[in-house]
Amino acid sequence: LDEEHREKCDKDPVICSRCCLYVQRNNLQKHTYLSCPERTMYCKRCRSSFPCSMEETHKSQCPKMVRECSDCGVNVLNENLQNHLDTECQKRVVLCGACNSMVCYDERGDHDQGCPEKPVFCDECEGEMPRKEKSKHASECPMRLVCCEKCKGFYAYSSEKEHRKHCETKKLACEYCKLELKGDDEKNAHLQICEEAFIECAFKEFGCDKKAPRRADAGT
Repeated sequence: LDEEHREKCDKDPVICSRCCLYVQRNNLQKHTYLSCPERTMYCKRCRSSFPCSMEETHKSQCPKMVRECSDCGVNVLNENLQNHLDTECQKRVVLCGACNSMVCYDERGDHDQGCPEKPVFCDECEGEMPRKEKSKHASECPMRLVCCEKCKGFYAYSSEKEHRKHCETKKLACEYCKLELKGDDEKNAHLQICEEAFIECAFKEFGCDKKAPRRADAGT
C-alpha cells in the first residue's frame, strides 16, 4: 500500500529529467515549463530554442540581436558583425601597401598624404618614385628647368646642348630701334651707339635727371 501510494502521492519528491532537481510530483509540470533552469526557451528574433540556463549566452550570440561595434560605435546585427569589422567599420585597422604600416581606415587619407613610401610622380618628367625620394629627384631630373645665364630664359636640363647652340646664334632685337642682333655681346655693343637709345643728360652733374634718345642729345 505504501509503495502504491508513493507512486501516486502528489507530495512525493520526483526528479526533473532536465535539471535533475527534486520537486513535488504535483509541481513537476509547473516546474518543467516555468522554473526549471534547463527548460526550453524560444527566441522571438531568430526563432531558435535553447535551455533557460543559456539565455544570457544566447542574447550575446543571437544572430538577430543588435549590438554596438566596440570600435566605431555603430549598431549592427550579430550576424553582420564580422563583415562590418572586416569591410565597413571606419575604425578598422588596414595595411598601407606602400610602407606596410598599420593605420586606421578613416585616417588613411592623412597617412597617404605623408607616407614616405607612397609612389608619386615628377611634375616635369612624369617619372614614378617613392615620396621620400622626390626632393632628391627634383635636383637630378633630366627634365628640370634651368636658367640660361646668357638669355635668362629657361630650358630643360636634358636639352642644354641644344639650347646653348640656339642661344649663341639667336638674334636679339634692340629694344629701342628694333635692330636684330646676334647674341648679348653684339647687343651690348650696339646699345653704346644706338641713336634711339635713351641716355642721361650731359648736364646730369648740374642736377638734370632727364633722359633722351642719343640722336636728340647729339643735335643739341
